Amino acid sequence: MIEKVYIVFGLSWLAYALFNVARKPLSVAKNRMQAEFEMTEFELGLVDAAFLASYTIGQFTIGPLADRLGSNYILGFGLIGSSIALYSIGASKSISYVILFSFLHGGSQSGAHASCIKILGCLLDRKNRGTIMGLWATSSPIGGIGGIILATVIQRSRSWRWTYFTPSPILAFLGGMCVYCLSVPQSSSISSSKVFAVNGDAPFPKLSMIAIARFPGVSSLCVGYFFLKYVRYVLLSWLPFHSTVQLDYNESAAGYLSTSFEIGGILGTVMIGWISDNFLNGRMTFASICMLILGAIFLVAYISIVQSSFFVSVILMGIIGFMILGVDSVIAGAICQDVGESSKHGGVSAVGTVTGIVNGCGSLGSISQGLTIPIISSLFGWNAVFYALVVCLVLSAIALVPAMVIERRNKPPLSAT
Repeated sequence: MIEKVYIVFGLSWLAYALFNVARKPLSVAKNRMQAEFEMTEFELGLVDAAFLASYTIGQFTIGPLADRLGSNYILGFGLIGSSIALYSIGASKSISYVILFSFLHGGSQSGAHASCIKILGCLLDRKNRGTIMGLWATSSPIGGIGGIILATVIQRSRSWRWTYFTPSPILAFLGGMCVYCLSVPQSSSISSSKVFAVNGDAPFPKLSMIAIARFPGVSSLCVGYFFLKYVRYVLLSWLPFHSTVQLDYNESAAGYLSTSFEIGGILGTVMIGWISDNFLNGRMTFASICMLILGAIFLVAYISIVQSSFFVSVILMGIIGFMILGVDSVIAGAICQDVGESSKHGGVSAVGTVTGIVNGCGSLGSISQGLTIPIISSLFGWNAVFYALVVCLVLSAIALVPAMVIERRNKPPLSAT
């Protein structure tokens, strides 16, 4: 049992980390791609939007399949599809092909998160869920850091295309491992009532996606996650570009500034779950609201200092990453598990669908930033972009208040679970 837990946790962590590695080449290579293809900022936004459009569609369609089919197949073949898409983008000869394969890449990645959350759902109890999911959620920022560093180092000596070629075979190999190793047989020592969280053999409750979307707290999470993802993807996708074009940083300095956001996120994803479990009686939504407000305050400080001190800007961006990625990890992970596992809503089988719905709404925010940031920056300047992010963080906190009220009313004390 213990060995199986370690294998499942480790492979799912590594798989999601590599999915995040695969998302990073574009943010690092944007400058050179723009020069080679003579792209406008709007066309660069279309590359982001193509990825996120298919990713969003997949969240609502492929993600919920984790409740019906084997999560190991969705995860494994997603890695293989992402590998193929990466290589194809690197080999593209025109911007049209880059956009096309970015669309396919997003679709390949769309079922990853729901599958991982579903897989982990069979291993965790509610008492330590925030802490363990916080540890697992470090896969996203660590993968992001690794992806940025890898792409930055490769681009020093090679074409931007190699930032896509290099991770491709690694993803394909791990995809095969996930298909084979994450399949839990019915004879597994894990209780049979929970085995389906990995292999999909248990019956799925007869609830439509619309019915699941009406679970208490789901709509609040969807709106809050929309604004949070908008902010997160602006910083992930445009921060290196803004640093090189607007602040005249070299590519290495821009990469390090972006990396500080991810490093702060590693600490945030671990600490928010630990703090919630040990000091807030598991009230993760309340912790999220507090961190969003603090994130908005530190973002205002970043705006005022970014043009005068690189060192302080790096520190502030790390703190902002701590706040934003920490909240992201619990909304998309432990909080979705709590909602999806509520016994009065049909049990654990709804975890994949709830996660897919919430993540899908978050992805709509990601798509919106790809289309709106070029317009805002060209009409009002980049300072206006960052102030818009402050507003989005505040709106996200406000949107989560109903979910916090429901959490406070319905969630039993941890000592009773």
